[in-house]
Amino acid sequence: MTRKLELLMMLNRVNDALNVELDLNYASHYGGWQLTNKEGSSIIKHRVSIKEMLCFLDGMVKARFWMRGKG
Repeated sequence: MTRKLELLMMLNRVNDALNVELDLNYASHYGGWQLTNKEGSSIIKHRVSIKEMLCFLDGMVKARFWMRGKG
């Protein structure tokens, strides 16, 4: 599995877990991957490497499941 496919699968998990529509975009000349709302008008996470974005998305999913278990 490629890193990009892994990233997109993780984004789907985040969207499902949080019931939101977030999107990713990539621009190497600006510094990597950026997480925004679906329309792109609000930045959730500024541009980072693919490895950092995977960790960030994974943290979002794990935090949601932890909170669900506590609530």
